[in-house]
Amino acid sequence: MRRRARLAFGAFLISVAVATLGSAGIANGLPVSNLPEEECNDEGRIFCIDVTTFQNITASDPDSDDGDRYTWVEWQMRNGPVETATLTHPTITVSLTDYCGVSVCASLTSAFVGSDSSNACSPSGPSGSSLECTYPNIPAGGNTGAPTRIFFKTADLPATRTVISLEGLVKERRNDANPCEVGDPNCDTFSTSVTNSYEGEPFNAYTFALTGNRFHLDSNDELYSLGFTSTSPPTPLTVSQFQALAPSTTFCFGSIPCFDRTLFADTSGASRFVFYARLLDPPGGVTAKNLAAIHTYDAITLEADATSDRFTAPDGTSFARLDGVSFDASAPPSAVIEAGKYFVVNYQAADESFQVSLTKGGAPVPLGNGSVPGQPIRIIGDQSDERSNEGCTTMFSNLIPFPSICAQKVPGQPRALDAWVWDSGNGQIQY
Repeated sequence: MRRRARLAFGAFLISVAVATLGSAGIANGLPVSNLPEEECNDEGRIFCIDVTTFQNITASDPDSDDGDRYTWVEWQMRNGPVETATLTHPTITVSLTDYCGVSVCASLTSAFVGSDSSNACSPSGPSGSSLECTYPNIPAGGNTGAPTRIFFKTADLPATRTVISLEGLVKERRNDANPCEVGDPNCDTFSTSVTNSYEGEPFNAYTFALTGNRFHLDSNDELYSLGFTSTSPPTPLTVSQFQALAPSTTFCFGSIPCFDRTLFADTSGASRFVFYARLLDPPGGVTAKNLAAIHTYDAITLEADATSDRFTAPDGTSFARLDGVSFDASAPPSAVIEAGKYFVVNYQAADESFQVSLTKGGAPVPLGNGSVPGQPIRIIGDQSDERSNEGCTTMFSNLIPFPSICAQKVPGQPRALDAWVWDSGNGQIQY
């Protein structure tokens, strides 16, 4: 399950909106390959190698314990036309070279991780820097099967890109009498490469979240961050992203004014996560004791009864501690309720139903019959059990309640506050 999260900082409350993520990937991430024209060995043994990588992932951060970020590369070898001979002993050697600007980095810090998708490869260099992959013989017009994919850790900052080089060898393998470039009629090697550029956006960070790993995604100035553990990502693995967006009032609720950047996260398989932000100049009256958060969860399907003007939610979803619901204005007009944000009123524990009002504690809004998607909203920190002295950290602990907020003054900066918001995401709204 993917989760989206947004936090907008409010004059008296931190405004946080978090929702389950959709299946779409990051806006700036994309596969790049050695195409559009397929690259082939045009002399001797006729074969081709296609290679693709997913670029614009963030460089790894060696200064953070959870700062490794990951992306992938995949390739396939293809034999020539049907009149060509079978390729025997096909082997592809894959290696990484890191660049810091225009020059090769002083040390290689990118590395292949885990097993490749076809189990064809084994390490052939130090520290995961290269692989040797062997395949069954390839008949004329055939290939090595589904592309071989493997993830690799991006190079450490200040790296800007990694070049992935591939050398294919067939038939005599490394025993040619002459190098290809001097006219060996049975030339059996072919090399190609693809460049994976790392994102350089100051307020964004991206990674493929490999299962079981802890991740720390932050802005370049380290004033905003997201921490989470990847537990059960879907197949195929999708990208996790963190963005510190421009200030916005979109995710405020009720009378809460907003300030500072809006934080956005999109990740999968994260059962618990923590947002951090340093508020350098909060408005007057904002203190560590009254800072709170608004969490807007992913839309769920709510069933409306026009007779009772009550909503019921899916099994396992309780509105006992929820404060509001947002109905998306971008959706088609609904016969159930007008788009907008509403307060939850008159919750009934017996059947987990509730009504909604335009004002806090106000009169219920009349409903039509039917189902409609709605995003549950919860204010975190307006009750004492949601404020935590243990949660002023990005380190996970069983002592930290979910959801909760922790805030404290910044030493030496009398106006600044550090704030952490902890939650466990949509799909688990069981308060």
